[in-house]
Amino acid sequence: MTAPEREEIRVGITHGDNHTTIGRRLGRHRATIGREIARNGGPDAYTATGAQARADRLIAQRYSLPSRVRCSV
Repeated sequence: MTAPEREEIRVGITHGDNHTTIGRRLGRHRATIGREIARNGGPDAYTATGAQARADRLIAQRYSLPSRVRCSV
C-alpha cells in the first residue's frame, strides 16, 4: 500500500466511509482496508503517517542483513 492510499484511507475514515467504500475508491478489497486500519490503531487512532512509518520499519527489518553470521562446524 502506498502513502497516498493510506492518506485516502484516513480521509475516508474521517468522512465516516465504510471499508467497502474506501476499498472501491482505491481498487482494493474491503478486507485489505480493514486489516490496514486494524493493524495501525483502529479507526479512532489511524494516521496515514503513522501507518507509513510502521510499514517502512517492517520493510527495513525484512531486508536488513545480520551484521554477523555464526556457523558451528
